[in-house]
Amino acid sequence: MKIGVTGYKGRLGSWLVGQCGCVPLDCDITDRAQVAEAIESVEPQVIINCAAWAVVDTAEQPENREKALLVNTRGPGIIRTEFMGLLVHFSTPFVFNGKEGPYKENAYREPIQWYGWTKFGGEEAALMRGPTLVVRVSDLYGVGPLGDFVRRTRWNLEGDIFCDYPTNYFKTPSYIPHVAEAIMSAIDAGVTGFLHIAGDTTMSTYDWGKMIAEEFGLDPVLIVPGENYGTASRPLRGGLDTSKARSLGIPIYSPEQGLVALRQWEADHGE
Repeated sequence: MKIGVTGYKGRLGSWLVGQCGCVPLDCDITDRAQVAEAIESVEPQVIINCAAWAVVDTAEQPENREKALLVNTRGPGIIRTEFMGLLVHFSTPFVFNGKEGPYKENAYREPIQWYGWTKFGGEEAALMRGPTLVVRVSDLYGVGPLGDFVRRTRWNLEGDIFCDYPTNYFKTPSYIPHVAEAIMSAIDAGVTGFLHIAGDTTMSTYDWGKMIAEEFGLDPVLIVPGENYGTASRPLRGGLDTSKARSLGIPIYSPEQGLVALRQWEADHGE
């Protein structure tokens, strides 16, 4: 089965291409002609859409709102209309309002910022016809040079810089290789509709920071309660319930297992 990946230069997309045998789809997903040409060239049976405007705060800025909408909403719609096979599209817990998470797949969607609304639109666009699997992921971290919450926390702690993390902002940390493994399992199982793939535990960013410090032998005292939310509104009691994935036999790991795997990967690769 040939699986094409858009957004293959991002961390999840590059892992799927480099480690899972997927094929890059080199196209701008907001350009219908490019999408059609890429599909004709690769002839995939499955497309995994990893392309997204993923920076929540910059999506809120007036000069970026239309761009985020094009990538996150129009793009998935173009792929879905041009492709007849299975589309796997990534979404986010930011489609929820964050009042009563962690959320199950069928929870009521009510975004509270522009990014969330563009991803809400992307879900609807991807589901305009089947077969489609909308996978919501949360707080991705992993290998590679790009910064994420785990990497930024470690950089700060290694420099003896305090990290002020909220005790009331909840996420479900997810290690990218584990997410990729679960995605491939879901594809093999023929799952469609909505599916949450993330770690098995939702926790505050404060507690997550403490766990990162302890796992990597850094000083957890530098993790302090704060109000570092970003400029856009956040779904504070967010996170994803992964019980559906577990009931389907799809592998779901704990945050501790993700950090251990990351530390082992870095040891094996001299990082």
